[in-house]
Amino acid sequence: EDFEMNSNVLVSSTDVVTVFASAEMLESVCVYNVLGQLLVHEKNINAARFQINTLQKNNAPLLIQVVLENGTKVTKKVIF
Repeated sequence: EDFEMNSNVLVSSTDVVTVFASAEMLESVCVYNVLGQLLVHEKNINAARFQINTLQKNNAPLLIQVVLENGTKVTKKVIF
């Protein structure tokens, strides 16, 4: 399977973590800490933009795993 660079998903982490999808709608979003613990799991989003406001900001690295409606999985790293 070929590696594809998917830049259709953007993650912003100012006051809240916001996930943007430009080409497809968001199906689900999972947030993990660096220990692999699941912090947030939201399913059936069906929107192009999603805000996660349940996380406390403490300048820690987080992994955001996004699943689009077409089944594509994208993982982004942020400091929040």
